[in-house]
Amino acid sequence: MSNAPPTQLAGYRAEVLDKEMREYSVWRCPEPLRCTAGRLDASCAGGTFGIMCAHCPMEPIWTHWDEDERRCVDCGESVAGAWIIALGLVFLALAMVLTYRAALPRDSAEQLTVAMEVAITLGLLLVLAQATAIFGRLVIPWPSPLRELLYFTRIFTLDLDFLQMDCATGLLYEGKYLVGALLPLLIIAAFGLVAALLPRLKKVKATDAPTRCVNAVGLGMQSLYIGLLLHGIKPFVFIQHPNGKKSVLDSPQVLVGTAIHTRLAFIWRRMEVIVGTR
Repeated sequence: MSNAPPTQLAGYRAEVLDKEMREYSVWRCPEPLRCTAGRLDASCAGGTFGIMCAHCPMEPIWTHWDEDERRCVDCGESVAGAWIIALGLVFLALAMVLTYRAALPRDSAEQLTVAMEVAITLGLLLVLAQATAIFGRLVIPWPSPLRELLYFTRIFTLDLDFLQMDCATGLLYEGKYLVGALLPLLIIAAFGLVAALLPRLKKVKATDAPTRCVNAVGLGMQSLYIGLLLHGIKPFVFIQHPNGKKSVLDSPQVLVGTAIHTRLAFIWRRMEVIVGTR
């Protein structure tokens, strides 16, 4: 026992509830390096702030957490920007076109066999990338360049942090989760529009467009199943804090039972219909 001012361990943050009675609420930081040891009023490391040092300042300038530098950096200094979202959309459109072309070859059975083999191989590679992304979520100091490779594969699980949407669009966690959940619907809607319009164009002989689009949607959903599932369950993977409360592992500032967590759970309930787990 001692009358000395209490201190906190590295990786934890103590919220003072009653200084006179020495009542505290202790939170476990998902990023231990952000929460320094010492006095209870010690600043968060890397320019972060908040109960669990989970936020980067958005005023007066937008900043985001840089995994390499381990600090909040100015979005204007980041090598990525709005162009990376445009590049991602171009890549997505190209993937959709290639899937449409490979979904139903026009000519011989031999071409059909080759196309199916290519489709199956690409599908297996996507599944491998999604499975590999799971290792990137583990709190392990992976060496370079393995760390960068694992971080890149997270895009196949609809982890839009790779696109730095907080810098490009200002979207917070709920907005990014919603975009990831709506992305499969937007792709299905795009293929549906193609299936409805192409057969009506006289200059384009595409009577098999509806069949191709249905096949393309099936191939895409089958290949990205793990990614859709991993994205959907994010609001239900929790951190247990010493004070008895829980927060979302992927976004620790989202506490279980709050309004934002309820909305995230509602989005997943609707998404279950697409993924097929309900």
